[in-house]
Amino acid sequence: MSALKILSGGAAHGLVASLTPRFKAATGLDIDGEFGAVGVMAAKLRDGMPADIVVLTQALIAALARENHVLAASIKDVGVVETAIAVRSADPLVAASDANASELGRLSDALDHLAEVDPSLAELVDLHFFCGYAFREIAELRETSERTVRRDWRKARLLLHQELL
Repeated sequence: MSALKILSGGAAHGLVASLTPRFKAATGLDIDGEFGAVGVMAAKLRDGMPADIVVLTQALIAALARENHVLAASIKDVGVVETAIAVRSADPLVAASDANASELGRLSDALDHLAEVDPSLAELVDLHFFCGYAFREIAELRETSERTVRRDWRKARLLLHQELL
């Protein structure tokens, strides 16, 4: 083995890149990482992409263990994804409450489920909603039409809405 193969959500890319020189100095191994939307990475593993280590959400790791794609005994929680929320300076403040936090948890669960059901739609939600890409830009990235991206967006919204009912 000349490289440790990592399949991971995109959020870990910067951390892995910063650790790579020290890891190579200590082990002699390079790190060969594939990083992207967590649903897409889970789909790649399901499709047979080789990986020594998988770094995804707890929900996806648990699903992959149930499907025998990862060893359940090897699962370790490695941290908490620190997330923040803010209101744009031009918008009015919104009161946050425990009820709002509960709704955010339900939304997170719905997004994880979407990633299991249709990784491509989950990636679309990541790209458009969380990363801010326009439909035109996503169409270019995916080498498809903007009309197809908009149709997929409507489907993703419908699936999320059904999950949240």
